[in-house]
Amino acid sequence: MRREKDGGDEIKVADVPETVISPTRAEIAEPAPAPVAYAPLPQQAPVEPQKVEDSFEVPNDHSIEEVQEESSQEAPRIEDEEPTLYLRKTLRSGQKVVFAGNVVLLGDLNPGAQIEADGDIIVMGQLRGTVHAGAEGDRNSTVITSSMQATQLRIADHFLTTNKKNSFFKKSTQTGTLRARLDGDSVVVEALR
Repeated sequence: MRREKDGGDEIKVADVPETVISPTRAEIAEPAPAPVAYAPLPQQAPVEPQKVEDSFEVPNDHSIEEVQEESSQEAPRIEDEEPTLYLRKTLRSGQKVVFAGNVVLLGDLNPGAQIEADGDIIVMGQLRGTVHAGAEGDRNSTVITSSMQATQLRIADHFLTTNKKNSFFKKSTQTGTLRARLDGDSVVVEALR
């Protein structure tokens, strides 16, 4: 209940809701809702435990000799993978990364920057610097990128440099992922499918 004065007389205003003014519009304040009462859940009868047989039979399709023979065979060995270095940055001119394993660059390799790896090199950005995969002579190493504009690309002891004959190194219309690998004594750059 609110009381207001009108000139000297007091007026009783009963059950008039307060008005709240917001920057956008006037709203009428409503009283808070009454708490909800929940009824208790009915009691359930206890569950009787059921008797389970002490033994049961499992069908056996294999003899013990077959199982022992299969388990005695040596599992195929997985060759040790080369360690991989992940870089989340752009390499700028003058920066050089040398790693005894694979290198994955999540960024650009700018002109003047270099990556030298004993394994594969993957550039998830523009490859415009110098890369040397298989630096210790691994001829199976590859270079993978989405933009091949390298100033020099080397795999083991073979290399390609920027010149007019290497159309992959120009700002070409070649789209998609490209892979450079050795084919005999030549470095081949091809679209990866």
